[in-house]
Amino acid sequence: DLVGWLIGALLADKSFLDGAPRTPVLSALQARTAIDGRVWHSRIPLHVRVAIDDARFAHQRERPNEPYGVERDLQIATPALIAASIPLKDLGGVLDVAGQALGFEDGAAPQARPNAREKHSARPPGPVESTEDVPKAPPSVVKGAGPVESLADLLESSMPEPSTKPGKIAGLASEESNTAKFEFESPDTVEPSADHFEPLYDEMEPTNPGSVVALKGGSESVKPPKE
Repeated sequence: DLVGWLIGALLADKSFLDGAPRTPVLSALQARTAIDGRVWHSRIPLHVRVAIDDARFAHQRERPNEPYGVERDLQIATPALIAASIPLKDLGGVLDVAGQALGFEDGAAPQARPNAREKHSARPPGPVESTEDVPKAPPSVVKGAGPVESLADLLESSMPEPSTKPGKIAGLASEESNTAKFEFESPDTVEPSADHFEPLYDEMEPTNPGSVVALKGGSESVKPPKE
């Protein structure tokens, strides 16, 4: 019954829901030629086939100028009678033709259309490349040094350079050492040596080299010069 109803729906020119006119999915000629002729004549009952022939001959006698279409054959051999007489495997051609008329390729079921979320999230897979074809990234190079081999070298290379260069630090150190040497070697702090200074003579003292000042036990004695 279901197959008979389906064939009748495909051939109908009116909607089964509201009766509105529409274009049939299949024409009577498409449905009839989709069934093999040997299956048609062997499966359709004999009295039905005889009735189809009698109707064709009568139409040609009464209306010779009007063509006789296949639609009249299917008015006698109804879809319900066809579905009851012919096995379902022999009616597969009718379903294939109906699928092609509805836009399905080769009668296959249509694939589910992806919704908006799947359409934006799904991405076509890119070509798989072998590891040999993928170019290797160049090693990062530190200014004035070779390639960075470890994390410690990378951190050391990213540290800012000191504002004072090593040559400048050495110059400052030498200047500080010279200043310190100058401070410690000033005349106030250096012990005078006997060879460094010459003896000074007081203007009030006699110029006679024989006069000697002797210091004994805190008392002073001056010898008068000889005349």
